[in-house]
Amino acid sequence: MYKVEKNVEMPLKKTFTAGSKYPFAEMDIGDSFFVPATSREDAKKVQTRVSASGTKFRAVHGRRFSTRVIEENDGFGVRVWRIE
Repeated sequence: MYKVEKNVEMPLKKTFTAGSKYPFAEMDIGDSFFVPATSREDAKKVQTRVSASGTKFRAVHGRRFSTRVIEENDGFGVRVWRIE
């Protein structure tokens, strides 16, 4: 059985900007950043992680991002743009 308690304050929701691995909070529309990867296959995994982080950031802050796997500087990686 669970006890119902009254007047217990709910903690504030943590924002996504604290401790974010990626600089989403610093970006203006049109800005981008590059996340290096070791291969095209690795870049696809990186893209999945970055996209998920961007989606979580969007849920809290309303900003949208787009990602592309690209070859840059003789290596693969993911470029992330703020689009909204």
